[in-house]
Amino acid sequence: MRVPVKIAFSRKCKRCGLRYPEKASVCPHCDGLTDDQVRRIRLRHQSSLAGHSSTGRLFMYIAGLIIVVMVILMLKN
Repeated sequence: MRVPVKIAFSRKCKRCGLRYPEKASVCPHCDGLTDDQVRRIRLRHQSSLAGHSSTGRLFMYIAGLIIVVMVILMLKN
């Protein structure tokens, strides 16, 4: 029996850039932090996103290589 996935609506904080539940009145990530602490959170988040994009790019290159190899093998037959 499959259980339906619960969709959690969220919004993006204008101060720190992270997502938080729509039901919350304030962002739990940056509420009560100084501007310097929020800047560090933003930098850490941006570097995390950059790491994810390079991983995605790697998988796209691997997929392209597999497709090229498959086409070459099909043409040999």
